[in-house]
Amino acid sequence: MAKSKQVADSEYSGIFAFEGDWDSGNLRGGWSSRTNLETLHDMYGINFIYRQTGTGDELRYYINKWLARGKKNYKDHRVGYFRFHGEPGLIYTGEDDVRLYQLERWIDGRAKGRVIVFHSCSTLKIERKRITQFLERTKAAAVVGYAVDTDSLEAIAFELLLLWALTGHEPHHAQEFLFEDYGELIERIGLTFYLA
Repeated sequence: MAKSKQVADSEYSGIFAFEGDWDSGNLRGGWSSRTNLETLHDMYGINFIYRQTGTGDELRYYINKWLARGKKNYKDHRVGYFRFHGEPGLIYTGEDDVRLYQLERWIDGRAKGRVIVFHSCSTLKIERKRITQFLERTKAAAVVGYAVDTDSLEAIAFELLLLWALTGHEPHHAQEFLFEDYGELIERIGLTFYLA
């Protein structure tokens, strides 16, 4: 069932998911990306780690866990999936604004070979030069996200295909495959891809 040109030596890499506190005033409910992550695990065996973060400090703590060097690392979780409220150049944890330059400092060049996905409104509605700078400073292989406000069922549904493609293919092959089969949908929901 897998497409050609998958990552060598493993069927799929994993996902390290960071999710914001969507409605800090109501802790009883709300949709979570965990549902889609569980679907990917059940269907394809894609491993994931899921952490909800309500503050910038919590997010920084888990970024450090994701990118740790040494024996206790998560290099097999190549996709960093950031699902938060957003605005151009920032994500919102629930309590704190976290700007891209802060993420750059926290990542500190440790994202080599990894893919950073922002499922957040308009975070990548910034100059291309700034996104290139983010890629250079983090050493990420790619950054994917929205340059528009997105709050649609289509975007949530497409998340399954996006994460499946990015865990099973090198970023440029995932981009080619997704645009070939779903280009019209990608343009409609405002998803953007940037490769290092």
